[in-house]
Amino acid sequence: MLIPSPEEMWIASRRIAEQLPPSPIIFSDYLSGLARREVYLKVESLQPGGSFKIRGALNRLSAPEGPEAIITSSSGNHGAALALVGSQVGVNVTVVVPTCTPAPKIERARSLGAEVIVEGEIYDESERAALELSESTGTPYISGFEDSGVIAGGSTVVPEILDQVGPPGTILVPVGGGGLISGITAALQTLSPQTAVVGVQPLASQPMALSFAAGRFVEADHRPTLSEGTAGGTSPELFEYLLPRVAEMVTVDEAEIARAIRALLIHDKVISEGAGALPAATLVARTDPVTWAQPVVALVSGGNIDPEILGGVLSG
Repeated sequence: MLIPSPEEMWIASRRIAEQLPPSPIIFSDYLSGLARREVYLKVESLQPGGSFKIRGALNRLSAPEGPEAIITSSSGNHGAALALVGSQVGVNVTVVVPTCTPAPKIERARSLGAEVIVEGEIYDESERAALELSESTGTPYISGFEDSGVIAGGSTVVPEILDQVGPPGTILVPVGGGGLISGITAALQTLSPQTAVVGVQPLASQPMALSFAAGRFVEADHRPTLSEGTAGGTSPELFEYLLPRVAEMVTVDEAEIARAIRALLIHDKVISEGAGALPAATLVARTDPVTWAQPVVALVSGGNIDPEILGGVLSG
């Protein structure tokens, strides 16, 4: 079972709290004005490694009797987080990334001692290569979203939000494979069941959104996107878990993602990568007030954006 139990999430929360201070949460005047709702930003881009992925990596690799070496596939942040924690606890990390991964994410993982293999045009192809390497070498494979320990790590963002602003009316979550939103949803089922969860995907790669619309798991085409951190396939098992529990799955286009990256930097002084800006993009894109219950918490999941891409976005 991929969904961690309440006890597993509690253990993860204790483990993360011992090693990481809570990430900041800030009130956004700009987004609140657009939404006509109280909007807060949970700034995971300020975590070590620049994304929420450090939570899953810490929970997975710092557990007792962890592996001596692991293989993973990643669009960048998951691999870098495992490399960071691996360098601290003595675990050798090999990361397979697609060609669309920004160079700074690759260099970050390599600088931490990980072996980085670039293979595949999209995440799904990198994942297949990593699984084949894991099978041929006998080295454990750790998925960025189909792993209960990683999902439990992601769930630890929820108790922090509850401590910082109380029970939110709505949490907006970027969605790629589905691990983060599954962890958040599972934690809320226990800690704040009245909070609605809204997932956000880019139009260019929206397997979860299409599956929600169809009411069954469907495959999707994937095009280049500013949100390369969420691009690629999702988990059928996580989709089945999320379908009756997530209030809504929405999509945003590339122009809206770019506008959100600019807005976060200019108005809230928050640097976000494309995936991290997806929740804010749902608010920037609206021409009418949102109906989501407040306060609304928009998760800024990561800030590892290529400086050249950021420059291009800022210049329009």
